[in-house]
Amino acid sequence: MEPRTDNTDAVKEAVERGATVAPIRMKKFVASSMKEAMLQIKKEMGDGAIILKSQKIPSSDLFSFRNRERVEVLAALEPPEGAMEAATVNGASLANPGEHRRRLDSEWELEAVKQEIRGIRSTLEEISNKMRYESMPSLPRQLMLFYQSLVGSGMEENLVLDIVGKALATLGGEQLEDRKAISDFLAAEIAPMIPSASFLPPPSPEPRVIALVGPTGVGKTTTLSKLLTNQNIYRGRRMAVISADTYRIGAIEQLKKVTAIAKVPLAVVYKPSQVIKAIQVYHDKDVIFIDTAGRSQNNPQHLGNLKEFMAAAKPDEIHLVLAANTRLEDMKDIADRFDKVPFHRYLLTKLDETRGYGNVINLLRHKEKPLSFLAYGQRVPDEIRWAKSSEFARMIVTGKRYGS
Repeated sequence: MEPRTDNTDAVKEAVERGATVAPIRMKKFVASSMKEAMLQIKKEMGDGAIILKSQKIPSSDLFSFRNRERVEVLAALEPPEGAMEAATVNGASLANPGEHRRRLDSEWELEAVKQEIRGIRSTLEEISNKMRYESMPSLPRQLMLFYQSLVGSGMEENLVLDIVGKALATLGGEQLEDRKAISDFLAAEIAPMIPSASFLPPPSPEPRVIALVGPTGVGKTTTLSKLLTNQNIYRGRRMAVISADTYRIGAIEQLKKVTAIAKVPLAVVYKPSQVIKAIQVYHDKDVIFIDTAGRSQNNPQHLGNLKEFMAAAKPDEIHLVLAANTRLEDMKDIADRFDKVPFHRYLLTKLDETRGYGNVINLLRHKEKPLSFLAYGQRVPDEIRWAKSSEFARMIVTGKRYGS
């Protein structure tokens, strides 16, 4: 068998001249590799078969580790010798297929080598640790379940393939049937992808100024209420609040009630110059929070106004508050637009309202900033915690949710 261009035109020309042409049998074969396709062709059509065309096609199986691409080959069975009068294709005689076969032997060998090199290069790019999934018979059942869970959580499939490949290359036979061993390994691989901020601000004679920014509806004011009242967060630090959220109806009243319960002073400001004066008033505090109005990332004027407030306040930390149930593309867009403010950390809310946290990994890979706080649910002050890389990684691997 050898590759060969389609001789349809030559056959047609021969027929028009009155030659007797035996019917040519053609058939498509689909296989996982060119080698497998050639074996199928040889078995069904014999050594006399020729290759008219070959191409790669994508696999239709989402969870196929054996074949991420398949090969489609169009083969034909030559008519008996003498059944066609002399004609030429690419300079080779159709009436003398032996000569044509010998000339194309080297071409077929060269094409086979090229395809093999392309396959290896593609595999190495996709899968870390030099794992070649195309040559793997299958994944162990437990590892396959984790693979499906991670992809289902929203993590990019190529990243999941990297991590699962490392697990397969590192863990022993018995460990690959042990859910805890696999879970521990995967969590340890994912944790370094989740940078987190330090728990408490370092001691300083000056107050630590922390601003919360973000789009509308992500729960900034509710999250601030939790930060002010949860004893496990800032642990006795003296706090104050400056609110620049004068747009939303009821926002100031809500903050007045919370700050009264927490016994924390509150200042309301309407322009950047007032922020500077409020910070000076609270110079004896350990932490000063700045609550801002929700801003659409698609409104340049609102973002410009927010940037003016931040330029005046010069906060030590600007936390971009994002709802974890937001579409990944929207989160990326929000992060890109708000980075012009700029911001230093991510604060995630509504972690109880999404089925998986894989999108968070994708977001961190898009624009790497540390996580600060994780908020879930509406209960004040309980449902908030410091972000811990190892804990968050384990939640991703196990499929558990905060607040569940």
